[in-house]
Amino acid sequence: MRLASAVDRRRLCVTVALAAARPARLAAAWNDATPWVDSPGVPMARGNAARTGEHPGPGPSGKPTVLWRFAAEGAAFTAPAVVDGVLYVGSDAGMVFALDARTGRERWRATIGGWVTSAPSVADGLIYVGSDGGGHDVGTYTGTVLVALDVATGAERWRVRGAGGVDSSPAAVGGVAFAGGRRQRGGFLSALDATSGEIRWRLEIGGEALSAPAVAAGVVYVGGRDRRLHAVDAATGKVRWSVAIAGGAVRAAPAVVGGVAFLSTGARDLLALDAATGAERWRVAPGSGLLAAPAVANDLVFVLGADGRLLGLEATSGVQRWIAAADAAPTGAAPNDPAVADGIVYVGGRGGFVDAIAAATGLQRWRFDAGGRITTAPTVIGGVVYVGTSDRALVAFGNGDASAR
Repeated sequence: MRLASAVDRRRLCVTVALAAARPARLAAAWNDATPWVDSPGVPMARGNAARTGEHPGPGPSGKPTVLWRFAAEGAAFTAPAVVDGVLYVGSDAGMVFALDARTGRERWRATIGGWVTSAPSVADGLIYVGSDGGGHDVGTYTGTVLVALDVATGAERWRVRGAGGVDSSPAAVGGVAFAGGRRQRGGFLSALDATSGEIRWRLEIGGEALSAPAVAAGVVYVGGRDRRLHAVDAATGKVRWSVAIAGGAVRAAPAVVGGVAFLSTGARDLLALDAATGAERWRVAPGSGLLAAPAVANDLVFVLGADGRLLGLEATSGVQRWIAAADAAPTGAAPNDPAVADGIVYVGGRGGFVDAIAAATGLQRWRFDAGGRITTAPTVIGGVVYVGTSDRALVAFGNGDASAR
């Protein structure tokens, strides 16, 4: 089974479209060493709607240095999104920031109320974030809100109470925003019109939807406190299948690629499920247990162990290819899911380091000291890696001086 790269396919489509639309204009660049090219960007957590952990890259070409550091109001605990040269990130002070990805200069900030509990999702001129809202009513948690902001100004376009994700990222794709939610006794998955916020359908599930929804081939996959993974028709909200997952609530987002859904479970093992039926294809139980969602690229699955080691497994069988030491010990409320770009796996941890590990061999390329415990998954694009740290900073690191680009 060949698991094709979703990022590569998107890159090709975008490159062809750009060439046809603007034959006389090449992509803008920061400089020759670190190009900032027109690309799909990193519009949401885990890199894309299928949550494969693939980022367009490239990463730093050598051992990186700090390019800029932004002191956020509140701590950044959500993975940054980068689209069209602008970085979007939320904080626990109820703020969403838009920064110039090249310089770190603030373009705007928006106050949405309560903690920003989800990584942003960017599509069609809007940015979608979840918030706890600061309270709840009887029967429905009003704090669970989904807010849509204008990407250019930060102005609020709409908000829907009881439809946002708690500690998970909405998926905005095809003019629809998919988000998990919760009620006092249960939870649901909602599909909302991305422009207006109008609810297209809502599916009640047995417990709060905890994982970020993954969307692939017209199906939405979401896990929750009911200890199940649900596969739901994206157009109608009808359940395709639902399977029990041993080991407690399903918190990590599944990665869906090549007709397989890869899932880290509460039982501390890794499952490969048939995406069409939910049937188990294989299961691996690393001795230390698992910490975060898997990343999948080029027929390999990368998953983080609770002992701070990164595993590379064959996607078709679960057979271990390699295991590598990484500074990726548990970080509490902010599990650091690995990101993969151009054959390198990036992962950060409690010690304040980000490791770059060769995807094919597990050999460490470099280790970068970000200056504080890593609180977000890395975002990798344009020769730069972006992470949040425990000292309430957002750090960009790569090669050269970003402010001069």
